[in-house]
Amino acid sequence: MTFLKRLKTLLRDECGNALFVGAATMPILIGGAGLAIDTVQISLAKRELQRAADSAALAGAYAINQNPSSTGTARTTYATNGVTRDLAINNDVPLTGSAIVQNAPATGTYAGNANAVRVQLTANRNLAFFSFFNTGPATITVEATAMIVREGGFCLLSLEDGNAPGVTVGGNATLDLGCGISTNSTSSSAITATGSSSVTASPIMAVGGVPSSSNYHGSTLVPYSAVQQDPLAGLPNPTPSNCVAPPATGPQANITINTSTPGYNSADRSLCFNGWEVKGTVNLSFAEPTIIYINGGELDFTSQANVTANNVTFVLTSTNATSNPASIASLKMNGQADVTINSPTSGIYTGVAFYEDRRAPLGRTTRINGGSGTTINGALYFPRAYFEYNGGADMAATCIQLIGRRLDFRGNGTVTNSCDGTTGRNNFQGTYVRLVG
Repeated sequence: MTFLKRLKTLLRDECGNALFVGAATMPILIGGAGLAIDTVQISLAKRELQRAADSAALAGAYAINQNPSSTGTARTTYATNGVTRDLAINNDVPLTGSAIVQNAPATGTYAGNANAVRVQLTANRNLAFFSFFNTGPATITVEATAMIVREGGFCLLSLEDGNAPGVTVGGNATLDLGCGISTNSTSSSAITATGSSSVTASPIMAVGGVPSSSNYHGSTLVPYSAVQQDPLAGLPNPTPSNCVAPPATGPQANITINTSTPGYNSADRSLCFNGWEVKGTVNLSFAEPTIIYINGGELDFTSQANVTANNVTFVLTSTNATSNPASIASLKMNGQADVTINSPTSGIYTGVAFYEDRRAPLGRTTRINGGSGTTINGALYFPRAYFEYNGGADMAATCIQLIGRRLDFRGNGTVTNSCDGTTGRNNFQGTYVRLVG
């Protein structure tokens, strides 16, 4: 009886249950912990690989943006080279095979888009827990798509692509633009506003840096951005002909230039003058879009000039532009000149008020200075020139684009702009490179 009582007592005793339960559940606990560790490792590896794919896709898109005229295989080569360079620097995950790079992706939302670059990366990751079951490494595949997109409204562009500042605003200069400013300068101070200057423009964007400044008002600063393309690069080189001496003008002159003026060429609706020093009152008014070629020398709006030009584009060029770029005409606008220019609303130079031949020597200075009162509706295109806006100049623009190698505003000059999108050449879109998938 004593033995039976002890056995019954032992069977009723619950003190040892924890040991049995713990032993039974230990494999589940170990398995759960191992699964959690492997899951975290997969997540971290995928995140790291995705970051590499994102960076590589952006690099590929930037590469084709820097070579905008490339097409087909050449364009794909630029994208692939950009992706390869970026992966060599920014990817620490060993890849399984080579990266798949597609310019004009074969699949997805942006399939066939030549401005898009798709990158697919694959890597294997050994897992501590699952390796006990001989399942082999986990295969991780990620992809990213970056694309060149164009949006926003810009009206000032510096094509400087070296380390010199592209846009400088100093003194008491005032820019009230209602549009964006951009430069391709790689300088750490690619755009600067100093002194008592005032800049109302947004965005302010550069390939290089854009130091912050209290001189900016309502501006979004976008440093280290994509290279901007010349919006007027598609216009052909000028082909002037039948050039004649310019009309005689003087301080007391009052002349009208039209289709009856000697030298007018009805074939392309143009006049070509061998340089021109403008004095007195000059009216250029045409019913059709008209080109005024300035063949060499200088187009000089003197302090005694009072000029009204409607439906007109002034083209600074030379009949010897290819063999002698230095012969291409230049522009000067002196103090007290009163100049109103309305660019054509149709034709080859739609919305262009001044056009400098792209074959001109690099680094010439084009200057508007003094107290000139100027109203311009249209683009001022000086892709090779250092454009300076000086002194007490006061320029109003209905719809302006100002494109130069470098842009420099100083003195007490004021530039105002109001583009409603219905006249002249509208503000051009900026170029951005973004992840889109």
